[in-house]
Amino acid sequence: MMGNNDNLMNEPDSLTTTVNQYTDMILRLALAHLGNLADAQDVCQEVYIKFFKHQRIFNSPEHEKAWFIRVTINTCRDVIRSPWRKRFRPYEEVPFLMNRQKIWKSYPMC
Repeated sequence: MMGNNDNLMNEPDSLTTTVNQYTDMILRLALAHLGNLADAQDVCQEVYIKFFKHQRIFNSPEHEKAWFIRVTINTCRDVIRSPWRKRFRPYEEVPFLMNRQKIWKSYPMC
């Protein structure tokens, strides 16, 4: 039995339906795992890239939904483990930048 993604590239309506059906769930799940909207949006894009690239065949809508959930969680774990995420922090979290006015006031003017 074929799933919702049969010939997705040939059926734009089917593709749009699939994206509309799962985007909210993927985004919420990624946001819950990552706590950052920008990273959650990146994960959402990555999940759809994997979906379009591999053209999975699902036995049922439940199987399709479970695939999206599992791939979203795994992609979030990849983001959390990535060296890029460990090395960089959001602008708001950098103490030096938050206190820069205090620091500049302490330096004498030349």
